[in-house]
Amino acid sequence: MQAPGYNNNPVAPPPPAAPKKYDGQNGMPLYDHAHGGHYGASAAIATAGHAPPPETFSGHWGNVSTYPCARA
Repeated sequence: MQAPGYNNNPVAPPPPAAPKKYDGQNGMPLYDHAHGGHYGASAAIATAGHAPPPETFSGHWGNVSTYPCARA
């Protein structure tokens, strides 16, 4: 007899989605570091409305802040 609340056939979680490719194809903006390096390219992608969802930066990335750090 099986205890209530247990499932003998657990459903596997879906595979993670493939990361977005910012290659200028399929309607995606081009990651072009020639215009301000990494930060310029990232800013252009975000300004174009293609920034990753905020959930991307949770978990291990939760301690990353956009505010300047105080130096001791």
